[in-house]
Amino acid sequence: MLIDTHTHIFLEDFKDDIGEVINRALKSDVQLCFLPNIDRNTIADMHLLSDQYPDHCFPMMGLHPCSVKDDFKNEIKHIESYLTERQYFGIGETGIDLYWDKSFYKEQV
Repeated sequence: MLIDTHTHIFLEDFKDDIGEVINRALKSDVQLCFLPNIDRNTIADMHLLSDQYPDHCFPMMGLHPCSVKDDFKNEIKHIESYLTERQYFGIGETGIDLYWDKSFYKEQV
């Protein structure tokens, strides 16, 4: 059995063929997919996918470093508010990411 520990298949790019994506994963023996949240805008779609495929897709809550901006404290509070509302299988998308933009390095730390 294979496990995909980091996949964003809940994003818009996969909406039209998500069933096919899941079926191909299962046929390739990828039995578990862990879904790291990106920011407040992706929570609903992540939850929807994990609800549609509860034996295969497992949500993780977090804030992607590239989504850390001036209002990051409000974003973190918003995301933290979900932690008691349902089960999450990890904290995903945290840390420092300076590949795209270094302007919020201090806030990422």
